[in-house]
Amino acid sequence: MTALNSTVGFVPWTVIHHRELVWQFVRRDLRERYRSSALGMLWTLITPLAMLAVYTLVFGVIFKSRWPSAHSDSILDFSLTLFTGLVAYGVFADVANRAPGLVVGQINLVKKVVFPLETLVASSVGAAVVRSVIELVIVVAGLLISGLGLHWTIVFLPLYYLPLVFLCLGIGWFLSALGVFLRDINHVVGVVVQLLLFLTPVFYSIDLFKSFPPVAREMVAANPLHIIIDGFRRCLVWGQTPDWWPLAAVTGFGLVVMLAGHWWFAKLKRAFADVI
Repeated sequence: MTALNSTVGFVPWTVIHHRELVWQFVRRDLRERYRSSALGMLWTLITPLAMLAVYTLVFGVIFKSRWPSAHSDSILDFSLTLFTGLVAYGVFADVANRAPGLVVGQINLVKKVVFPLETLVASSVGAAVVRSVIELVIVVAGLLISGLGLHWTIVFLPLYYLPLVFLCLGIGWFLSALGVFLRDINHVVGVVVQLLLFLTPVFYSIDLFKSFPPVAREMVAANPLHIIIDGFRRCLVWGQTPDWWPLAAVTGFGLVVMLAGHWWFAKLKRAFADVI
């Protein structure tokens, strides 16, 4: 038992041990978010579709952005590529925006010494992933309707979900713990997440940086979110196999972020009850 407790301090074993509790919180999160709305879970599809229409009009029609790896220059192809990137980024954005208020919003659970607070972040990540899978159904439907077909490379998609989950867990634990002591951090996070949306190649191809200094292109290419988003598009839309070295690098980086975030959370949670 002592060995297990010492392991918990470094590895998020608590989440694995309480996986049933995490799943219960995921289901509760999905139900409560749309409980009072008439359309319920349909908003999971309506909201991203509305944003997709706006972004497609601005970037696809007005600015005529295209991706070199796309099968064609059609608006539908551009829209599917854009939407896939938005779905991947949306998981990160959802977790990061909600993280600062996760612990402070559950005062009754903080007061319970035996409650595993780590599961709050894990359930937030789980709910975001479930919503993203539902949204990707739109991409699959678009591929089938357009005649492009569903590529066999979709089997590699979970490999890119793995580093995304790692990153979100680490960042979620870090921000949720920090949010207990700095209540204004949620405003800062909102601005940073919005800036990252435009600094990450979500609406445009990284090839646009060809005319920039090499260091600028390398910085954008090394962005973990870019590697994950590009991987989503490769496997789902473009029918390409993963770029293995960047995938391995971002998975390793995500693992480090997750462990560091969990260590930070475990270190600070002892003071949560006193501060709240």
